[in-house]
Amino acid sequence: MRTAIKTKQFICPAIRDIVLIGCGGTGSIVAEHICRMIKGFRLRCGLHLYDGDTVSAANITRQNFANYEIGGNKAEALAMRLAGRFGIAIAANAHHFDRRVLAENELIRDYRSTLIVSCTDSLVSRKQIASRPQPAGIWLDAGNELHHGQVVVGTTHRESELRKEFWAFNRTPFVLAMPDIAAQNPAILKARRQKAKAGCADVPFAQQGFGVNAMAAIAAATIAKQILVDSQLKIAAIYFDIEKGIYRPQAITQDLYRRWKNKDN
Repeated sequence: MRTAIKTKQFICPAIRDIVLIGCGGTGSIVAEHICRMIKGFRLRCGLHLYDGDTVSAANITRQNFANYEIGGNKAEALAMRLAGRFGIAIAANAHHFDRRVLAENELIRDYRSTLIVSCTDSLVSRKQIASRPQPAGIWLDAGNELHHGQVVVGTTHRESELRKEFWAFNRTPFVLAMPDIAAQNPAILKARRQKAKAGCADVPFAQQGFGVNAMAAIAAATIAKQILVDSQLKIAAIYFDIEKGIYRPQAITQDLYRRWKNKDN
């Protein structure tokens, strides 16, 4: 007879601002899902889009853009179209995100009640997010390769906080902290800027992993709905592989914190 594994939940703060970093293959689709939630559930939160790239002709087949938007900035084009479609206010920032944004953006009312959604393709950009002011809300990160990917949600990469959660797991009704993508992948904190790899504009359409961005986006939206609407997280991540037909959520169990069991930095 199998022993039931104890799972817990994380109670989310009321989110006032959503910062979406990266409006490319995954981010442009996630943005639309978030707009549907804001409009449909009548959420009272602001949406801020960040991307310094320009829409190219090659983006049209893989990303959520139209031909008439070619040549425009991705964040601005997406914000204008989605704001008109859903009738909501969207702030567009035509530059790449850096760690000073949360502290300096006057439109963000309280960065402790901010949901950060990252849909970027580099460890360096994630390092910038990881070095944000603390506490700085919940961080939801989406990443993928050709056929597989993952979406991870967390609040911190501080080992002392995660160690505390491991030892308190069986004594408290809820978790108070969750490991973010920088905790799950320590290479992020040591990342250095490298020569840019080819973007989708340089890769033939047949080699771009058809459907993988849409799968990453729906996984991100699934977790975002728990944060924004349900106000409680029941899962810590979703892993998927479109070639193998895998879509696997990860519950919040004590094993999630086990690697920090004996660490206290």
